[in-house]
Amino acid sequence: MHNYSFHSKNLIQYDLLSQFTQSNFYLTPKLKKIVLNFGIKEINFKNLILVASALEVVTTQKAILTTSSKSNIFLKIRKGAPVGCRVDLRKNSMSTFFRKIHYCCTT
Repeated sequence: MHNYSFHSKNLIQYDLLSQFTQSNFYLTPKLKKIVLNFGIKEINFKNLILVASALEVVTTQKAILTTSSKSNIFLKIRKGAPVGCRVDLRKNSMSTFFRKIHYCCTT
């Protein structure tokens, strides 16, 4: 966790400063949060529970169910029906998830 923040501050930020024409260190972009979400076409509670448990395994955080804000006749969705789930990652959990994803993509 500490390694990612150290790496981000010392290497990535200075590389961005040298490549672009930003004169201030605080104007460089930073990673604040990662949002993972799944949407399901068919409203089936078995599938929804499987997707939520898969998100919990990957991110080690509890998934939040998302509901529809409007009803849609063509998709056969009622207002307030569960449509998917999402997880917001910040700070330590974000850095560990980002490190895992970066390690998987580079090897």
